[in-house]
Amino acid sequence: MQIYLVGGAVRDQLLNKKPRENDYVVVGAKPSDLINQGFKQVGKDFPVFLHPMTQEEYALARTERKTGQGYHGFETDCAPNVTLEEDLLRRDLTINAIAQGPDKKIIDPYNGASDLKNKTLRHVSSAFSEDPLRILRVARFQAMLPEFTIHPDTLELMKKMCAQQHEINAISNERIWLEMKKACLYTHFELFWQALDQCDYLKHKPLAANTKQLVLDLKNSSGTDLTRLLTGLWQQPSAFIEQLIAMNPPSELKSGAQIILNCREYIKLGNKNNAQDVIKTIQRIDPYRRPERAQKILSSMTGYPDDLLTFWTQCIDTLSAINPAQELESIPPQERAAHLNTVRTQSIMHLLGS
Repeated sequence: MQIYLVGGAVRDQLLNKKPRENDYVVVGAKPSDLINQGFKQVGKDFPVFLHPMTQEEYALARTERKTGQGYHGFETDCAPNVTLEEDLLRRDLTINAIAQGPDKKIIDPYNGASDLKNKTLRHVSSAFSEDPLRILRVARFQAMLPEFTIHPDTLELMKKMCAQQHEINAISNERIWLEMKKACLYTHFELFWQALDQCDYLKHKPLAANTKQLVLDLKNSSGTDLTRLLTGLWQQPSAFIEQLIAMNPPSELKSGAQIILNCREYIKLGNKNNAQDVIKTIQRIDPYRRPERAQKILSSMTGYPDDLLTFWTQCIDTLSAINPAQELESIPPQERAAHLNTVRTQSIMHLLGS
């Protein structure tokens, strides 16, 4: 059994950067060999193990064979006879296909060190085209390494992959959002979008292009300014908001987007709603348990008259002033829900002047 440091840790060392984490490849071993040494298996698609002391990841050397669409459509072979060179061959970029042995010797069968020196992002082999997620990964590396350029052959291959829309459409919205969030961490985040534009990805995935400003806002506000993030949603078509929700963005953005999707038609009507619709809308906004979020959602309204915000704020204040415990103190339990609804309805009707 041989163990090699691989990937980003070796790349960062050669760039004189501090590695963020260490990943290892184990050659000549079976899962039981690692389990017997106290490693804990965590991988689902292929055997990945956590070191019992350091909790660093150790993966068995593997090869892959394309069997279906998307980045999950692979059959994996982790047999003990898989070589280090075969494992490195399946990686995305040459700069990530470098290994280091226990003796600190660099193993670089695909000239990744040369590409590091020349500041080039180049695919390792034609197997690159089998995984559409690598388009997003290359774009993310472009943002991470702004002084690098994408090799012309790699860019051409990315264009061909984007033209096969069934492949890029197989990437889940959640994974697209995850890659965007990762790219968001880099100073030159705009290069992520530039790379996707160069390979025609944005032409085939308009949702990603439309989400650009939202993710930029997420970066600029460190994810804390919900009002700013939601402002861009009020005038977007429902299909866009539904797809954004499906991307599984941060929870506050996701719930706020869902509220806008469910409530904006009622919110636009303002005092033209009946009392029950007003109450249902406010219940969805949930100002009782989440007052700060409710205020941010309403404050993010754009393209509507200012008096709408005033109206909904008055309605929320009116309902919030009702003390359920006090109102229901002398009401039989089986009648409390109906009684509270009646009190709330009467309060809103009074506000509506009806």
